[in-house]
Amino acid sequence: MKRVFTLRKGTVTEVKGPGLYLVQDTLNGNNIITSIPAKMVVAGKSLVPGAFVYVVVSPADLLRGRLFTSADLKTEYAQQLVRDRQHLDRGEDPLNFRK
Repeated sequence: MKRVFTLRKGTVTEVKGPGLYLVQDTLNGNNIITSIPAKMVVAGKSLVPGAFVYVVVSPADLLRGRLFTSADLKTEYAQQLVRDRQHLDRGEDPLNFRK
């Protein structure tokens, strides 16, 4: 299966605006501009600097992404995202593993 999305694990470093955050990737140190779902913004939920999060990104552009939520587990790529999360929890880069 072609890799369409991948997960990155990072720490929130800065709040850029309502629903926008700067997350530093724990594996390579890149900064990822991350958005959260509009439902979370409307509900008043936000992220605090220092929080660990998982971000869904495209392998073509690792600098923009969106927060990984339970809704991502209902997509056709759910199994791939779960495998990526397991690799990240072990400190491995999921982009180095192909299946």
